[in-house]
Amino acid sequence: MSRRNAPPAAPRRRHTVAPRAATATVETFAPATPSRREWWTAVIAVVMLWAGLFFPHLFLGQRVVSGDSSYYRPFAEFSRGRWSESRERTYWNPYVFMGIESVSSFADSRPQYLPGPLLDLTERLHEPAPAPQLWLLLAHLGAALSVMALARRLWGGDHWCCSVGAVVWLFAIPVLGPFAHGFDAQMLADAMLPVVLLGTHMAITGKGPRTMLLGALTLA
Repeated sequence: MSRRNAPPAAPRRRHTVAPRAATATVETFAPATPSRREWWTAVIAVVMLWAGLFFPHLFLGQRVVSGDSSYYRPFAEFSRGRWSESRERTYWNPYVFMGIESVSSFADSRPQYLPGPLLDLTERLHEPAPAPQLWLLLAHLGAALSVMALARRLWGGDHWCCSVGAVVWLFAIPVLGPFAHGFDAQMLADAMLPVVLLGTHMAITGKGPRTMLLGALTLA
């Protein structure tokens, strides 16, 4: 058979090499859990900022005298002096309404509803001489730290993100406004809102009796 009459050669098959499956798996990003030391660093930073913000009230024995505090502070001092001298409770403010005793006043933030011995105990602890508003400012600090704990429990933020929330609460106008005008009771009620929210969250989502009890005590 001649070469011309020979049948055409079969086409060669191209051997394609299939790409190998990627063996390396893409790792999902998971933020590192802050250590206890990092959390304490953030807490100390918030405490130092709080101490600097209220430095005159914490270390110099000063207190706010602007706004309506001139009407509230003298009444509290008058009520305290009247109790210590005559053991009589004062329910009216002699500095407003021309001193008429028939007009009751809630300007005195002292717990006059307590029995005599407990009222005497609160008088000793009410306004320490070095810092007359120490307990009020400590409550504000505790509320700011509660914001950190609440942000951690709700959104899982890291230590610095949670500390930003605490700083924002330290400068909150609904808290500093009453404080600057002498409304101590209103400031305390507004400042403790994060504590109430944290206690509510702990009482509802607590998995053990210890956490639920701690949340209930926080609410109380």
